[in-house]
Amino acid sequence: MLQKFLFYVLMGVLVMAAGFTSAVYLKLYLDSYFNRAQIEVPDLTGQSLISATRFISTFSGRLQIKVYREVASRKVPKGDILAQTPTGGSRASHGKIILVTVSTGVRSQKVPALEGMRLRQARLTLSQVGLRLGHESRIHQPLVEEGSVVSHFPGAGDVAGKGESVDVLVAGPSQGKRSLVPRLTSYPLDLAREILREAGIDSVGLIEKFSPGKEAHLVLSQVPAPGIFVEPDQKVKLTVVKEMGLTTSQLKAKWLRFQMPPGLIDKLLTVLATDKHGTRRVYARIHAPEQMVDLQVEGSGDIRVEFYLDDDPKPVHTESFK
Repeated sequence: MLQKFLFYVLMGVLVMAAGFTSAVYLKLYLDSYFNRAQIEVPDLTGQSLISATRFISTFSGRLQIKVYREVASRKVPKGDILAQTPTGGSRASHGKIILVTVSTGVRSQKVPALEGMRLRQARLTLSQVGLRLGHESRIHQPLVEEGSVVSHFPGAGDVAGKGESVDVLVAGPSQGKRSLVPRLTSYPLDLAREILREAGIDSVGLIEKFSPGKEAHLVLSQVPAPGIFVEPDQKVKLTVVKEMGLTTSQLKAKWLRFQMPPGLIDKLLTVLATDKHGTRRVYARIHAPEQMVDLQVEGSGDIRVEFYLDDDPKPVHTESFK
């Protein structure tokens, strides 16, 4: 009888031990399975969508990528990833889809003609094409209705990025013989002189200053400041970018021809020139499909010219000359 009791006790202990061992192994298995299923999400921000998609494919289906939306951005190049969900460094389950927001870059727009419009109408017209009204300067124009736009920069037909501002010169009340100084900084010198003449100011003083990376003859600063009235013959002093010490004999120039590709819509053609002094933009205009474009490019040393269409980060055509 005692032996039978001890047998049953031993069997119970063995069953309990087996059950405990099985539970332990089951827990270890489940932990192993779920830990294996949890994957650390890589940080894809700043990468191009193509590179990120190629990288995610190496996870063999454990992670996937999908474009959630596209957003215009001045800082992030077209086609690069701005944001993602879930974020990089977090953990996700097997088969998780990473939703990414992709930059469309800066979209360009032709500036509409604003001459003759009242300010309210000009502001509305600009907003309808994704631009905004910038700095307002006043000028006495007896033949123009007060409050109407006399001129603006960038001008009609010029190209501006979405969200950029357009400065306007507006007909205002007479200030006797005094003239109101308009804003001139960031304008080419020739255009600055023209704006001053329209404002009734002919006396201009120039100070040249080296400024690497900026176009020659660009206005860096002005005295007096915009919005100040000046007396007749009072001089407006402009500080402009000085050329890099090149004489005409040192400069090399070449006429280049480019034909716009076929299609149904106009496109923005941007031309960049690179020489021993750096890279600068030499051309930016919107042209119709198949239109022929001729332009002269100057520089020193080995000169490389790149042609870009719209916001495409890669040049569609490249030429070099010495």
